[in-house]
Amino acid sequence: MARSIKATYIAEYGSFEQDVLLMAADLTLEVCEGEWTFRKVPEVSAEQDSVTVNLDECPVFSLAFSIDLDVDMEWLQGATLLQVIRMLIEATNKK
Repeated sequence: MARSIKATYIAEYGSFEQDVLLMAADLTLEVCEGEWTFRKVPEVSAEQDSVTVNLDECPVFSLAFSIDLDVDMEWLQGATLLQVIRMLIEATNKK
């Protein structure tokens, strides 16, 4: 089940905090208007409510799109990339 946690990002220029969704023990999702950013992070236990991430060492995958979506995060956790792409195409065609 997706849950909200606090991520502390460390970068060359400093550090900052952001609320993110924990999609799996080692995968977060940042949702901004028109963009989803998935990051592979150090494993987060069920008792933890935060994670520290070094941005220079963190694998990242981003999706950008031109429509505003309301997505069921439970569905997203079990969806394949192909299912997500199809959902985005269908949503774009409806707009």
